[in-house]
Amino acid sequence: MAEPPKTDRNPTSAGQSCRECRRRKGKCDGKMPVCSICQRYNRHCLYDKHSRSSLTRKHLTEVEERLEKAEALLRTFFTDAELAQMLAHGVTSGANVLPRPLVNVSRTVEGYSSQQGPADSLVGPAPASTSSAAGAPSSNETSSHGRESGQTSEFGFLQPASSSNNDVQGTTPLSFESLPTADDDFEWDEREPSWPLVDPGGDSPAFEGDADADIPKITDGMATLTADDSNTGFLGSVSGAALLRLIWMGTSTDGGADRPELKRERRRSLEELFKNRPDEYSASLSWLQTRPLITRAVLDNLVDAYFALYHPTFPILHEPTFREQYSRLHGRPSGSTWHILANLVAALGSFVSTACSDDTHITLFNAVKANLTIESLETGSLSLVQAFAMAANYLQKRNRPNSGYNYGGIALRLAISLGLHKDFHGWQTAPFKKEMRRRVWWSLCVLDVGATITYGRPLNWPQVGVETAFPLNIHEQDLAPGSTTVPPEANEATLYTYIRTQSLYHLRTMRIYNRLISNPVPSAAELISLDDDLIQGWLASLPSYYCDADLPLPKGFLLGHAIGRWRFRLLRIIMYRPFLIRWAQDGSGSGLSSPSHAAAATAESIATMRCFKAAEECISCIYQFWAAATHTRLAAWYVL
Repeated sequence: MAEPPKTDRNPTSAGQSCRECRRRKGKCDGKMPVCSICQRYNRHCLYDKHSRSSLTRKHLTEVEERLEKAEALLRTFFTDAELAQMLAHGVTSGANVLPRPLVNVSRTVEGYSSQQGPADSLVGPAPASTSSAAGAPSSNETSSHGRESGQTSEFGFLQPASSSNNDVQGTTPLSFESLPTADDDFEWDEREPSWPLVDPGGDSPAFEGDADADIPKITDGMATLTADDSNTGFLGSVSGAALLRLIWMGTSTDGGADRPELKRERRRSLEELFKNRPDEYSASLSWLQTRPLITRAVLDNLVDAYFALYHPTFPILHEPTFREQYSRLHGRPSGSTWHILANLVAALGSFVSTACSDDTHITLFNAVKANLTIESLETGSLSLVQAFAMAANYLQKRNRPNSGYNYGGIALRLAISLGLHKDFHGWQTAPFKKEMRRRVWWSLCVLDVGATITYGRPLNWPQVGVETAFPLNIHEQDLAPGSTTVPPEANEATLYTYIRTQSLYHLRTMRIYNRLISNPVPSAAELISLDDDLIQGWLASLPSYYCDADLPLPKGFLLGHAIGRWRFRLLRIIMYRPFLIRWAQDGSGSGLSSPSHAAAATAESIATMRCFKAAEECISCIYQFWAAATHTRLAAWYVL
């Protein structure tokens, strides 16, 4: 009797599938510990406890072969002694080993490739310095963004930080990080100053404690104007304060022993800048805080200012719905959340439309804080997410970065608890409700990721598991709460074009940011490759009506479009500024002789020139915006 034909099916995978493949009704090969499908798409692979183990002879042979390949790959970077040291102490705990220089600068120097179209921009080739040499699968997996509306947005570029080498072996990277001072441990206090009532003609002091306690510290919501880290919270290596701190200390790769006078002069000049406070600080410290008279007519003007000046860059509310509720005494949502939102709209409208001496917005925000209590965290609603997000944005604009950072974190946690990060396919709900959830989620993305990067802190934004589409590119009035169908997307700039493009920008550049705040520091060659793949890929994906150019957009859309043009150039400055500083302080790679070191110096030269170019372009874009746009307090905050 003839034997049955053999099949190619792996016997170890018979009868077992991981939970993720079963949930998606997909074919699973049962490979342990992670199946091929989950490994390809970077999913969380789990097997039931009763699943059979794949510890067969064949499996062990495959593991041994992969281990041999990994060891061979490591030997191309490290010596046997260095590998032994790392195995004994670990890479981060005790070993201080740098890999041999391996530079591949094959990209163009003067320009960027323009052949990558929108369809190719989301999943591009892996950077040369991080390519998989051991046959590991690519992590450019797809996500499920935009499945309902044909949109695509990938998390494949959110890869973990990979090992890198300094461009010049033996060169100590510039230190942008700061250590906490002995007495504050990065503690901070951004509460409003107290205003005690005293007799101006009496002998009692107006303020208790230190005579300088009433003078605010020189800080700002962008974390760029302080070199003194005391009581400001942690500001990481990519923050603006880090660069100022480096200049303050006069740090150099060679210790700067040959230029001590220059260092001392820098310290003296900056010390005078920060100690001689402007007179206008004391002018704002009146004996009594003014209590402005807020009438309905005043509120009407503030609401109009909010939607005209602030709403286009943070469209987390729906203007027609809010105005309808605002105009009615009855029919408003129950509870106090709507009144919190109304006060926030008025506070932000006051902030963006009045002079710096007008403190009406402070009075309005104090009313918000009186209702946004700790008990609010025991409930969850879309309006509460909107409230915490708007409060976070307001506090950052009020130069209270840590307070805004905390409020934004609460908004993000609330949003996840409401499932805003998911599009539930088959969910029978109104198109307006589904679209509002998307608008709130991605507005929160622009707020949270932007603030986190500004302060140089690790990202809070979830980098896996987000499966919701970007907001539709439609005009705000085209979709109402009673709509039963979704209008077609517009082929022009709308209120949500800024949120769509900036969310995609953040998703693409998270991988770059993760490398910038990780050790070992990335090399110039790696950053150049990431720049060409991710930033240039995002630029290629922009629609023609919102591309990187001076466009005849409506006045309300100019600021959002300009912020997008500034943001990626500022990231390039942050990426390449260590090489610019090294070039300025120590020369451009003098004394190098070996071919690998010469190649590294070439990469650093490219990085330095790109830093110069990004700074020049950024200044030009700011000038062009200020010449064409309406001058508002919000616009000035971003420009400065």
